Amino acid sequence: MLTRRITAGVLRRVSDLAYRAHGGRSTWRLGVHGTRQLDALRDLEHRFGLHVRTVLYVGANRGQEVDLLCLAFPEAVVHCFEPQSECQDDLRVVAARWPGRVEVHAVALSDSVGEATLRRPSSHDQAASLLEPGSEMAVQFPHVNGWAGEVVRTDTLDRWAAGRTLSDDVLLKMDVQGAEPLVLDGGSETLRRVRLVISELAVVPTYDAAPDMHTMFDRLGGLGFRYGGELEQVRGQDVTVVEFDGAFVRSQVSGVV
Repeated sequence: MLTRRITAGVLRRVSDLAYRAHGGRSTWRLGVHGTRQLDALRDLEHRFGLHVRTVLYVGANRGQEVDLLCLAFPEAVVHCFEPQSECQDDLRVVAARWPGRVEVHAVALSDSVGEATLRRPSSHDQAASLLEPGSEMAVQFPHVNGWAGEVVRTDTLDRWAAGRTLSDDVLLKMDVQGAEPLVLDGGSETLRRVRLVISELAVVPTYDAAPDMHTMFDRLGGLGFRYGGELEQVRGQDVTVVEFDGAFVRSQVSGVV
């Protein structure tokens, strides 16, 4: 275990230096907030004895957190799933900073293979969802408006993962605006390989049919994950917490030798 931690520390340092050598310092600055996120991710891996080598980043948007994930987990391949056509170019630019480590998949992960209508606002594309915005959206986030539909391709996590090599340990990061159950429904087999889940949790759901935090705790608990802690908060119009990112860890990979 000690050797593994020393090796991981060396790889993180090499990753940091390589990123700076390729212009990372000028193209993306961690800042205080980003440094805290980086420390939190590394703490999760260290605290639970994980060795993340595959990241499934569902809802990657324009790649705002790709650099963070690559730095936090320097041996990991990061698979980015993002269906929005307007985000693809920016996401691929970020991915190109990490040759051989980041793959972009222009698809929405859901519970079925085919097509679906993605609801996206004109003012804030990070709020795009396969679900309809609910009444609380206008209350909590009045600046998120101008909603329109975009037909996107859908796939299930299990179908996508079939025949692919996903090196352990696997991290599933979901940023899908209330559509987390759809991702989980379409990935029951793949989830057996996942050791760490990072997911948005809604204190106040802002999308129709979106689960609240209690429902997600029960769902992930039923899949064998334990709560590992809070990572980040989003506050609404009245500055109370509307949603936050929660980490869930599985002590063993289910059914995998």
